[in-house]
Amino acid sequence: MIHGKHELGFGADYRRNQAAVTNPDHYQSGSYTFDQTYTSSCANDSQSGGASGGAGIADFLLGLPTTVNRDVVNAAPQTRMTIADAYIQDNYRVLKGLTLNLALRWDLISMYNDVNNHQSNLDLNTGLLDIATAGNRGPNVDTNYHNFDPRVGFAYTPDNGKTAIRGAFGITRFPDHFGAAGGTLERNWPWFEEFVLGQQTANTPWAALSSAQNLPNPRCTLNTSTCQVGLPGFVPIQYSATIVPSPAASLYYVPQYNQPDKATMWNFGIERAIGANSTIDVAYVGTKEANLFRSINIDQAFPGPNTIVTPKGVASDVPSNISGLTANRVFSTLGCSKFSATSTLSSTGGPVCIAGPLAAIQAINERSSTGWSRYDSLQVKYTKRFSHGLEALLSYTWSKEKWTT
Repeated sequence: MIHGKHELGFGADYRRNQAAVTNPDHYQSGSYTFDQTYTSSCANDSQSGGASGGAGIADFLLGLPTTVNRDVVNAAPQTRMTIADAYIQDNYRVLKGLTLNLALRWDLISMYNDVNNHQSNLDLNTGLLDIATAGNRGPNVDTNYHNFDPRVGFAYTPDNGKTAIRGAFGITRFPDHFGAAGGTLERNWPWFEEFVLGQQTANTPWAALSSAQNLPNPRCTLNTSTCQVGLPGFVPIQYSATIVPSPAASLYYVPQYNQPDKATMWNFGIERAIGANSTIDVAYVGTKEANLFRSINIDQAFPGPNTIVTPKGVASDVPSNISGLTANRVFSTLGCSKFSATSTLSSTGGPVCIAGPLAAIQAINERSSTGWSRYDSLQVKYTKRFSHGLEALLSYTWSKEKWTT
């Protein structure tokens, strides 16, 4: 729409996206890892180090894995999200040689949710999994309705087109295509049961491939009732507002203020005609991206020996599935209901949590919008036009980029 020196434009877009992806993240058929642990010189000696000998194939023939992994799907996800935007712009010809481009854009990129509310999010205040409800569909993740962003630009020629000076600045937002914008909370426990199991006591067998019926002596413990036999199976869960996660689970957490990706772009350049058939263009181009997707295990162990110390002659009350590495994690004591009365951590002398929602879990994977990147460049271009439509182009770019990993 043209009105005097103004050329006005406006528009809007609305989309509803749905994804129905049911494949597990990692090990839908199960996975075993075998190394030389149980056939080396340190086999069955939890205090030994510097093992020699042994072979992974020998451990395999004995049926003694070092780690066991499996993902079990207990849902048919149908995640949905709304993407909407509206904009208004004005191309304003201020003078014969000066034009301004002014625009304002609003973006809505909602938090995805499952049509059946089959999503859960870890609460870092309680250590429990909050289940999505009709009034908290994230759950515990807000949608930002205030994404108003400017876009401005100009073009100026002081000498009737022989020299052109241009510049622009703009911000745009867009959904991420992995993780925090889908593919996370609907895949959380208890709908996607992700088991990551490993040896808790050094050099000590803890699992077997076959059942006691097929293998009378699984060799993983004198008490076969505490031995992991075969792959982990589906664990039925009675749903409620909050759920205690499985000790073998790897959990997902999305922060409340997770945001869609944001790109800020700017440029400034001067183009100059050289003679009748040549031009040179020099420009600075920059981009800064924020709110980029990152997936980080925020529940790693603190540095240190990571062993559990129990006085000689005292029977430890620490369960076999809690090792020093497990007990010295960042969130291991969150919501703890019982600490060990016999043992402490060697690295800090601190208590060992033996009963709590996060006392023995495998990982807390935070999927969030905390990543960023920055790109700056000098771009030079020389163009030469010849006869019969032939043109030569010579360009050079010097750039620098930084980003988070």
